[in-house]
Amino acid sequence: MTPSLLLSQFRRLVTTADSVEPLRSTLIQLAVEGRLSSDDRGSLWPKRKVGEVVSFEYGEGLPKELRSDTGPVAVYGSNGVVGYHTHALTHSDAIIVGRKGSAGALTVAKGPSWATDVAYYVVPPKALDLHYLYFALTTLRLESLSRGIKPGLSRKEVYDCFISIPPLPDQERIVTQIGALMSLCTELQATQSQREKIRDRLRVAALARLTTPLEMPGKVDRNDVVFFLSDSDRMMTMPEHVDDLRRAILDLAVQGRLGGSVAKWESSTVGQMCEFITSGSRGWAQYYSPTGPTFLRAQNVRFGKLRIDELAHVRPPEGREGSRTRVSLSDLVVVITGAGVTNPALVDVDLGEAYVSQHLGLLRLRQPQAARWLLLWLMAERGARGTLVDRAYGAGKPGLNLDNLRTLHIALPPAAEQGRIVARVDELMAVCDDLEQALRSADEGRAKLLDAVLYEALNGPVVDAELAEATA
Repeated sequence: MTPSLLLSQFRRLVTTADSVEPLRSTLIQLAVEGRLSSDDRGSLWPKRKVGEVVSFEYGEGLPKELRSDTGPVAVYGSNGVVGYHTHALTHSDAIIVGRKGSAGALTVAKGPSWATDVAYYVVPPKALDLHYLYFALTTLRLESLSRGIKPGLSRKEVYDCFISIPPLPDQERIVTQIGALMSLCTELQATQSQREKIRDRLRVAALARLTTPLEMPGKVDRNDVVFFLSDSDRMMTMPEHVDDLRRAILDLAVQGRLGGSVAKWESSTVGQMCEFITSGSRGWAQYYSPTGPTFLRAQNVRFGKLRIDELAHVRPPEGREGSRTRVSLSDLVVVITGAGVTNPALVDVDLGEAYVSQHLGLLRLRQPQAARWLLLWLMAERGARGTLVDRAYGAGKPGLNLDNLRTLHIALPPAAEQGRIVARVDELMAVCDDLEQALRSADEGRAKLLDAVLYEALNGPVVDAELAEATA
């Protein structure tokens, strides 16, 4: 794609608000190189080393107590104004360049200014327009030249970089051109952001309509289903949008709206369903071991899933305290303190001898076959999820006690119906997984296409195989 074609397809390339930023950078680079003009004048402009045309002067330290909130002279740190002062290091317009901290960051300083010791200041010569020099330095991506554990920018490295030096009238034309293009980028970014907000509100509202309880329990309004399915391609355009659909499926399941007869459901509590509810013991850090029985911790419990890729091991104490916290197949675990509080998971793999930490609640059911249904109930907002969150975050440090779990209300279908609903949820979640992967692939494809278009605009015909495939 030529630069002129890039401009003609400008609006089509901006598919999300995030896609605007790389487009900005490419347009600035093309403009500075003179490649957005109808002729080829940019190829005639001399290229000079930065160190041959400007000097990066060191700023000077200025303690905070000598700065004020107002004043005639702006004081600049590595990434913008940090105060004001009565004296200036330079009375000319300048470009402030971050030296430490935000190394490589660029700021235009109009009028007298003071650059602190974490920045350079650059006063352009008469042959260089201030804003053209700013854009030219932007194309060098100075932040990529910073070095060290605490990134710092060496002016010697910048001095060896090349920039184009057009005649002053061309510089002024380029600055005007970039200003117009950046305004268009800002406009497109705002438009896309607004579209994304409207799309998100529409998706949330449509799913809420699907999951709002009706006068007839166990039913779904057909019009709401038709609306969502017919417009889902517009409402669900990114992988993360699928999580909203997953939550809706869970809510529909626990309301009996994926099949079944709610009239036959019984009211119960988690405590009534369980043989016992307990939590891990404190002070087990002393029992950690490189090998031995598995030790489940909060980080092993993700929302609805048990992670067994980062398992710890212990040598537990003998006696009742060890056996009390031992895990069995079909147990449920819930994070009760720390990160991920309220997250539930089912122990659906045989861990052998295994125990839970003090941050996990352990639920053993009287009827293990009901474990999958209880997991759905703990995950669904219209099940127990909302109550759990309220109890965990109601006051003080987030956390749950065992009574918070025992007293949770649950609607319990007959065993056969539980199995049918769980199977239906599994089918729908598999569809969600496929949809998420398809959206992720499409997202990656759009990103690759944009990269290919911008690459070709800057470097000529695509030669990289992947980029060539993306533009095919």
